[in-house]
Amino acid sequence: MTPSRPALLRPLAPDHARRAASAVLVVSLAASLAPATALGAQGATSTTLDGGAALLSQDNTERVVAPTLGVDWRRDAVRSTLRASAAGSAVSSERWAVQGLGAGSWFFGTAYAPREFGTTLSLLRLIGVPTAVTGGLLARQHLSRGDVGGWLGAGVAFAARGPDLGTVASLEGAVWRGGPNWRTTFFVSTVTAGVDSARTVLSLPATRFSALDVVGGAEWRLPHLELAGNLGLRSSRWRGGDGVPSSIAALALATAVVPLRPALSVVLSAGNQYADPIRGTPAVRHVALSLRIRPSALRPQRPQGPPAGGGLPVGGDNGVSAGTEPAAATSLLVVAGEGGARILRVTAPRNARRVELRASATGWQSLELLRRGDHWEAIIALEPGTHRVMLRVDGGPWLPPGNLPAVDDDFGGRVGLLVVP
Repeated sequence: MTPSRPALLRPLAPDHARRAASAVLVVSLAASLAPATALGAQGATSTTLDGGAALLSQDNTERVVAPTLGVDWRRDAVRSTLRASAAGSAVSSERWAVQGLGAGSWFFGTAYAPREFGTTLSLLRLIGVPTAVTGGLLARQHLSRGDVGGWLGAGVAFAARGPDLGTVASLEGAVWRGGPNWRTTFFVSTVTAGVDSARTVLSLPATRFSALDVVGGAEWRLPHLELAGNLGLRSSRWRGGDGVPSSIAALALATAVVPLRPALSVVLSAGNQYADPIRGTPAVRHVALSLRIRPSALRPQRPQGPPAGGGLPVGGDNGVSAGTEPAAATSLLVVAGEGGARILRVTAPRNARRVELRASATGWQSLELLRRGDHWEAIIALEPGTHRVMLRVDGGPWLPPGNLPAVDDDFGGRVGLLVVP
């Protein structure tokens, strides 16, 4: 498995092209039709479909414009996260590329210092290169306190490309800081891969690839615009094979998401990606524009009757008139759960199609709530104490729940104070 410099997209037989396109379409359709309630009440499920076009370029290859299609399915629960995605691109009926990813993580321990164990599986079919399949395990120790946190982790994986099989070992660490509308992350990782299948187990491989990545990222979410960007450097080294002995490459990526409707957004991205000699992908620069659809927001939400169980009110009557912002017309209850898990139950306007929550306890990551009759619910780990929370209805502005006391944040907004006894 020595490094190669394949063309961005190379000819693929028409029957293979049809199979690749059909696979992406079938996965997209299945994920978009899967109801969130099919997975039970212990998690929130979201699906997005992206369709558009990308301008792609790499060294010594002409620029091409490729239509793109992708689907991403995700389920988040208090103790687990599952994700599956597929994407395909094409220049013509005989020039295709397709890839898929599956991942799952499970969490143990306390809310502020959980241990994570996960697994990943990916498949890449890049034209002119043997199909690459990778699968591995990872372990991380997380630590957070309020708006600051981080993790340390390690992983091991097997990578198969054509007849070759190699092993991959990685170490990583990150620190992050976040607020109601922003989040910054600093990430460092090192990867070592043995890519000589005949020598992987019995002795040191003759061909080895190692890389050190240092990446900084930031996210900023406004009521009608979401921005994200990453800047980084990779120092890599080859021992054996015909790869470049050592090199330094830069990473730059920027993404803007403009919500048009609760179910529709415009996504613009630009940047470059590192070459991945383990899977056989080249370094690529791109500018892409796509439409993002959330199929669940297109389905009418019908009340299913009053929810079972009571709740602990964390505020009085919200006293919100019909003319105020939708998120201000919400109220929040806390229902006791098992262990450190708590059920957050939100009352929202009857015509709401999507309700999201952010909290200091989630590192200010967005969590989509599930509809339960006349209410919306999420299960998260909440320890006793004061937590800051915000809600958003149908892609509107992030606001504190109407029945909670609110205070100013550091960026001109307001957050609600949730007290858990």
